Amino acid sequence: MILAALHDLALSGRAPALDTLLRMTDSVVAVAVRRQARTSETGRCAVLYPAVAEAARRVGAHTVGLIDVGCSAGLNLNVDRVGITYSNGQALGDPSSPVQLSSSIAGDRPVPTRAMPEVVARVGVDLDPVDVTDADDVRHAVRGTTVED
Repeated sequence: MILAALHDLALSGRAPALDTLLRMTDSVVAVAVRRQARTSETGRCAVLYPAVAEAARRVGAHTVGLIDVGCSAGLNLNVDRVGITYSNGQALGDPSSPVQLSSSIAGDRPVPTRAMPEVVARVGVDLDPVDVTDADDVRHAVRGTTVED
């Protein structure tokens, strides 16, 4: 949390120097204690994409609806809109997407190769969603691992 607080102060332009922790200890602590970690990990898509596609195949579904609880700013609701390259060279998803992920495969089981069916609904349930009109919330959501009040 201390590093996240320092990062937040630097991104907001309030602490551009490296000696911030020494000079602004009270400010850093104030930011750290009022925030908790929120993981907005798009890397989860590397597991979600083949899992949803395979589940749809097994039940014969041609479309799916996605529900993400604790939705990390809704990033995982776009699982069908990213490109994913696995360590074995296999690729899934959208190769033209601006979001391209790399993922390592552990173990010897193959990654299912089926394409994800059309996503017809996206629902995110979050106790504390990102307020896109608040500069602090947006800055935290954009940088990957975010902190929230």
